[in-house]
This record gives sequence, structure tokens and C-alpha cells, in this order.
Amino acid sequence: MPGDVQAFEAHATDADLDDLRARLAAARLPEAETVHRAAPGPRRWEQGVPLADLVDVVNYWRTGYNWRSFEARLNGIGQFRTTIDGLGIHFLH
Repeated sequence: MPGDVQAFEAHATDADLDDLRARLAAARLPEAETVHRAAPGPRRWEQGVPLADLVDVVNYWRTGYNWRSFEARLNGIGQFRTTIDGLGIHFLH
């Protein structure tokens, strides 16, 4: 049986976001893959995430991603929390 449903709002502290950026800046990335496949497609990923893609994602999250904008979008949708069978559930509605 579900527990009480409670409204929830996301809010990361500035310190948390600063910490995330610092961790991303300090990330130790792997060496480049040994077989380069420039053509797009699933075979590009046979040795894991291509280093160039990983570098792009890390740099975007460190310098370009606007968490506050996404946080506002999430909070505008309506977020809730409840417990079902002892498991904490977070959902959007």
C-alpha cells in the first residue's frame, strides 16, 4: 500500500554545484581507444565511450550545463515522493 504522497522540489546548493564542477575539472579520463572508427554508428562504441565524446560531455557539464534552468523546469512539472512497499519513490506528475 502506498504511503503519503508529498510534494518535492529539487534544489542543489551552490556549494554542491561548485563541487561538481571541481570534480569534473579534476576527472582523470582514460586513454584514447586503440581502434579509431570515425564513422558514426554503434561500432564506434565497441571499446567503450570514445574519448572525444567523453571529453565533450565532461566539458559541457563543467562549463555549459545550466542546472538552475533544468531545476526550474523540473519543479514546474510537479515532483512528488512517496513510499511503496518500503521503497522510496520519486516521480513527476
